[in-house]
Amino acid sequence: MQTLLWAILPLAGALITWLLPLNRGKTVPAWATLAALGGFAYTYAVQDFSDAVRWQWAWQIAFHWAADAKAVTMLLMVNFVSLAVQVYSWGYMRHEPRQRDYFALLGLFTFAMNMLIISADLLSLFFFWEIVGFCSWALIGFWREKAPAGMAANKAFLINRLADLGFLAALGGMWAAYGLFDLTMLNSPSQATVWHALIGGGLLLAAMGKSAQFPFSVWLPDAMQGPTPVSALMHAATMVVAGVFLLMRVFPVLGADIQMLALWIGSFTALLGAAAAATQYDLKRILAYSTISQLGLMLAAVGAGNPNAAFLHLLTHGFYKAALFLCAGVIIHTAHTQDIRQMGGMMQLKPLFILFTLAGAGLAGVPLTAGFLSKETVLHTNLTGLQDLSGLGQYAGLSRLICFLMLLIASLGTAFYTARMWFLVFYSRKRNSVDYQAVKTSTGEYAAIVALAVFIPFIAFSLSPLHWLESLLTFRIALPQASAPLWLLIVSLALLAGGAAFAWRIYCCRINALQQEADLAELPAWRTAYNFLYLDTIYYRLWQHTETAFARFLAWKHQTANNQPPKVWTEGSKYLTFSAIGKWLEHRSLPVLVAASRRVAAWEQTLLDRPIDLLAKTAVVVGHVQAWLDRVAVDGIIRGIYQTIGSMGKRIRTLQSGKVQSYYLMALLFLLLLLAVLLTSCEPVNREGEEATVPQRAEVAPPPDLASAVKDFTENRALLLAQVGNLAQETDSTLQTLPPATNADDEPSAADDTPVNNAPANSPESFKSPLEQKVEAWEREWEEILMRYEQMRTSFRTMANSRDYYFEQMNNETAQISDSRLRRAEFKRNSQALANFNRSYRQWYRELGEVQQRLYRGRDIRLLMRTAVIREQFDAEALGNVRKYIAETRNLLQQTDSLLRAGNAIAAGEIN
Repeated sequence: MQTLLWAILPLAGALITWLLPLNRGKTVPAWATLAALGGFAYTYAVQDFSDAVRWQWAWQIAFHWAADAKAVTMLLMVNFVSLAVQVYSWGYMRHEPRQRDYFALLGLFTFAMNMLIISADLLSLFFFWEIVGFCSWALIGFWREKAPAGMAANKAFLINRLADLGFLAALGGMWAAYGLFDLTMLNSPSQATVWHALIGGGLLLAAMGKSAQFPFSVWLPDAMQGPTPVSALMHAATMVVAGVFLLMRVFPVLGADIQMLALWIGSFTALLGAAAAATQYDLKRILAYSTISQLGLMLAAVGAGNPNAAFLHLLTHGFYKAALFLCAGVIIHTAHTQDIRQMGGMMQLKPLFILFTLAGAGLAGVPLTAGFLSKETVLHTNLTGLQDLSGLGQYAGLSRLICFLMLLIASLGTAFYTARMWFLVFYSRKRNSVDYQAVKTSTGEYAAIVALAVFIPFIAFSLSPLHWLESLLTFRIALPQASAPLWLLIVSLALLAGGAAFAWRIYCCRINALQQEADLAELPAWRTAYNFLYLDTIYYRLWQHTETAFARFLAWKHQTANNQPPKVWTEGSKYLTFSAIGKWLEHRSLPVLVAASRRVAAWEQTLLDRPIDLLAKTAVVVGHVQAWLDRVAVDGIIRGIYQTIGSMGKRIRTLQSGKVQSYYLMALLFLLLLLAVLLTSCEPVNREGEEATVPQRAEVAPPPDLASAVKDFTENRALLLAQVGNLAQETDSTLQTLPPATNADDEPSAADDTPVNNAPANSPESFKSPLEQKVEAWEREWEEILMRYEQMRTSFRTMANSRDYYFEQMNNETAQISDSRLRRAEFKRNSQALANFNRSYRQWYRELGEVQQRLYRGRDIRLLMRTAVIREQFDAEALGNVRKYIAETRNLLQQTDSLLRAGNAIAAGEIN
């Protein structure tokens, strides 16, 4: 009973906001959701899951509400995300005229989702399933003055109602099989019958519509016409995850064929959603297609036979996807656009940059995030089914292999579109004229995002970053205990790095990245992914030509009939059109609707009008109390204030005596008081010290000079070449001074009585002291060479930055040329100059990498040489090692010298 009361609290907050004209009414649903969240947290902590409620409705139909550990965990996530969205909406929707309707709908949405989660019978679950659909329709079309918003709301409503036919079929199958709607009947089916197949298939169809799975996915991207906080709530915690949660509840009734179908649909949807997200330009549509892809992962986990993996991914996805949508709301509000091609440079907004990066890491499955754990669990679930392909059969094993490959490609696409979105919004240069710092974001918006971001790292869900280990949020639910194999982790990390590197290659290594993407958009595969397989066009054409095709069918039947056809065939287009069928239904159903309307009117008078009348009377009483307080308290305070001011004025007026002597005396006293204050506050100035510096006006840094950068780089290269040559000469001289290698027979024996200190002049010990000095000199020169190399790299980076600015300025100046032929010729010359510059730039880049390898290898050899020299007994073996190291060092220096001399000089004069 307690769980049911907590679940109803958001409904109470919604009704208070909707019915009572409170000034701060928009905060009531948030407080109600906070109270419900506290109640669920208490239930989760004490593990009180035995509470169940039954309401006998009619005949054998009864509503059941109960909650287990998994349901309470789901309630915690739903209410926490809903609370964050409502707090975020306080600032985001502060200028909307219908705020009370908006916040009341959010509260109703949360209530419907709570009741859907704790429903223990299929009929009550269906009722709240439909309330969730109604709330989504109302919130998607909240800006009803915009035509696209209304069309998107109707589209979502109709497609979901079409899929809900499967839910109605499941209800009929359950009544035929059991005569009850209790879900416990489905958790332990005695045997697989045709009714179980109908129930499982119907619920899968309903879940496909609610969770936007192929081919019902077309409504979710259009749902972005609603407010951004609504998108965060729908995509993270409420509507779209309801379908996957339903399949988890009825998983035992899903047969092998239905599970295989769910695996195929989920895998293909994950791949298709990732491909579509990688081609979009609208920030919210990218996240919408991302949600479709992640929901496909969850459905694939259910189809692979592991609903716990799907549930864990549902939980982690709820937090990072809500944070992404709320960050997207701040980004759109700041940039005044949803097109990522017109953004860029938002890295200067540090809090937003950090939060979006963390949420994006969870979406892409970066290690140390909870999204990485849940995504790897889903992949491992599908991999487990492939370990024994012979036991699955030839076609089943091949199907699982294909689905697993589709999920891997979807992971690659997820990494790519997440990195693409991050680069174009934050890392790339600014592409608009909006002053980001001038746009203010409320503290409540950032607080809501930070609260969600706390649950993105792995520690919130698991104590281990590599596999599930019970934490504070997951110790009540069953966790997949088997960890993924090492090779799967390596493959996942490779896909993550590959997708990010591909996005980096396109969007961060090219000046005209958007132009290159425009060229990619001309490819048929890109257009197909951008239009989501043209499903919208196909559905529109099917709907448009249905009546025409039916009329043609009737005409064909008339032509092929041997005898005179009946009137219904000859004039079928007249009697069997949609309008004629509608008139027939209206004639037949109108009496039933009138009777039902009268009954509903009677219920309304009894159940609604009386409570509303009571509320109105209560409001009148409250109004009288408020008027009394206004007269006694407010008016009394104001009267006391003006009376006090009047009495003080009378006292001050006595100071105006009209005597000039009094005024002079008061002025003199005030002047003396002022002098005393000035004298006590001043400090002596030390004239002997430094003079006070006059603050100088900050000078604007001059634009980068490409010629200076090229010159600096060339000079550093020449100095490095000279230092390498000097060190090579010293190495040659050292190698010549070393004695030749001796045989083992010539070495002094152990029985020789000659002491070590009196060694011959050509013995290894006699070369030890000079070599130590030489090695120390080498160490200093190697460090100087490495410092010169780092200076050359710094000048190389400066040259790269100057190149971007320089050629952009050249193109801007060329665009001002009025003559079109001269302008085109100048643009062509600029492009050729840029190509020549980039050719030399790439050659320098390769040369720098090879030089770096040799220089740092030489430093390592120098350390080995020093180790050989300072050995306790410097014998022939150590001398041979030193000779080998010196020869290898000489070889490296020769290679470095050749690389530096072979580089082509950059024609800076031509570019200038």
